Amino acid sequence: MAKAAVISIVVGTEFSSFIELQHSIRQYELHNFVELYVRSSRTIQAMKKRAPKKSFCDELQFGDITYACRHGGRNYKTKSAGARLQQ
Repeated sequence: MAKAAVISIVVGTEFSSFIELQHSIRQYELHNFVELYVRSSRTIQAMKKRAPKKSFCDELQFGDITYACRHGGRNYKTKSAGARLQQ
């Protein structure tokens, strides 16, 4: 009897291409019966604006991507001071 391959993605895992990342995410979704979405992302161009001295690989599209479960993820923390009344 063949064992099923364990599919897990650990925070900080590095991938050689965005296509490889998408494939791993898709396999994880299918194996664990979850739906993930891109909660936030930062492009390389935006990262270069904030840190112009830092060098980035031109082949990359994103420097930072955060995925979350469709039914959960992190709790949203508002940055509002509550100055306007709720209408």
